[in-house]
Amino acid sequence: MLRSIILLLLLFLLQLSTAKAESLTLGYFVLGPHIYANAEGQAQGPLPEFLTEHIGPSMGVTFNLVNMPLARILKTMKEGQIAGAALFGHTSARAEDFSYPSNSYISMHPVITVLNQHPLTQIESVDDIANLSIGYVKGAIVSPFMKSNDIVFTEIYGNNTWERNIQRLLKGHIDAAYSPIYANMSYVAGKMNLLDSIRIIRLPEAPMKLYSLFSKHKNFKHLALAKRYDRAFERINGKALYQKIYTRHYGSINSE
Repeated sequence: MLRSIILLLLLFLLQLSTAKAESLTLGYFVLGPHIYANAEGQAQGPLPEFLTEHIGPSMGVTFNLVNMPLARILKTMKEGQIAGAALFGHTSARAEDFSYPSNSYISMHPVITVLNQHPLTQIESVDDIANLSIGYVKGAIVSPFMKSNDIVFTEIYGNNTWERNIQRLLKGHIDAAYSPIYANMSYVAGKMNLLDSIRIIRLPEAPMKLYSLFSKHKNFKHLALAKRYDRAFERINGKALYQKIYTRHYGSINSE
């Protein structure tokens, strides 16, 4: 009898724990190799695995990842329609509207990409790329080096932006393509079988960090998600774990 009561109590506690688990939506834009959508539109890659199988359970939440354009993620997060975003670079402007955790899971190094026949082979100063027409994904982070008034950006937005930016380069619609992440440019160009047709040039600046981030809207502010993320990250040794997951997906982690 006592054994049955204990079993029923354990089942009740388990159901109670499950019922209390929060289900939260994180928006994401495709940024290979870290995160992309499969044919069914489901998030794939090392970052979804990291968030849904490790960070989320350690926070006591279930993350639902929804693919949407970058600008829409920021808008819906600010309006309190979604709890957060899977990945973004840090800017002071975004920090006013959103809550960044202290912990970053990986660094990124900004690059400029040109066609192989282009005379540009290295970049030492803004003068080297001044007045070039540079393709840029609207809303993506602009690294400090690229904030010069001499930089001429040609914006693109919507879905499949990284692939479309390289296609614009191939068609001669732009002189160069910008990405804040070396691994992203290399990954996308590789998928398109174009690595032999382009030259990826690192910009002369320090790497930046990638974060998940969370809404400050009243719908979510009371949940203290950024603080809970940090506690979970440190509990599971998130930086080392992410590198381990990335390596399992792609081999040795790309040095940004």
